[in-house]
Amino acid sequence: MKRNVRLTDRDLEILRFLWRFKIATTQVVALRFYSETNCADAYLRLWKLAKAEMVMSQFSEDKRHHAWTLTKAGFQAIRQDLPLLSQEGWASESVRHDLIVNAVQLGAANETNDTQMTVFTEQELRRIQPDAYPSWVPKSQIHRTDGYWKIEDSSGERILALEVELSQKSLVEYENVGRFYFEDTKVDQVLWIVQSPARAASIQQKISSAIGEPGNIHSFILVGDFYKLNWQAQITSGKSTGRTIASVLSTKPQTSIEHVLESPFFETRKRPRESGSRRFGRNDFFVN
Repeated sequence: MKRNVRLTDRDLEILRFLWRFKIATTQVVALRFYSETNCADAYLRLWKLAKAEMVMSQFSEDKRHHAWTLTKAGFQAIRQDLPLLSQEGWASESVRHDLIVNAVQLGAANETNDTQMTVFTEQELRRIQPDAYPSWVPKSQIHRTDGYWKIEDSSGERILALEVELSQKSLVEYENVGRFYFEDTKVDQVLWIVQSPARAASIQQKISSAIGEPGNIHSFILVGDFYKLNWQAQITSGKSTGRTIASVLSTKPQTSIEHVLESPFFETRKRPRESGSRRFGRNDFFVN
């Protein structure tokens, strides 16, 4: 039975976040929006929003991971706050894929004074009219990446793209992807999350055959390594071989492996357990 709820400013922020990133775990919502309280408060509010049919509970394809997604009513509640849209939509096609995308894009690092990072998501690329994109975001509709970062630090401004590739496309498609990035001079580097070294090698080979080695701006990380080490996962091949994701994205890498392993993105229980009075700090959340 649907229950009415009076939406607070924080509720609306959560709904906009869910639209922008498609999904969020309870732990991430707690970290982002309930830093002054705890995970139990975040879960209780999400449960009330679900009863009001503003959000819904969704499991990954293997039923192992839980996330929250927007509903049509939740979308309508924030529709007027969104930029000019070319199409309406809010759903996640794959919870597993989007969990990885979110974890790579948002990370879990200490806030720094010398690096500012902004994310433009796949949802925004898909739904917002290109004329309404920020000036730094490529407007080409030939290929839609899993999102872009704009990184500003003492060395200047860089644009990076993300490709989370969990299933094999036809190899000719990778040639087209290579050409897309080669022709878009705004993008300094593309980070790929792939299943295996063989997959990385085949993608690299097809990109190189299309554009040649000098234009290769692609770096590859194995998804298994990312699960274990998050932003401290090492790039195994490509432009930045041997470096970590953190060193590519930030001038100040994460402080310790232990901090990485506490990432809220892989705490995917619907109602996570808490240890005593543990609180989440807003400074743990890294990007806009």
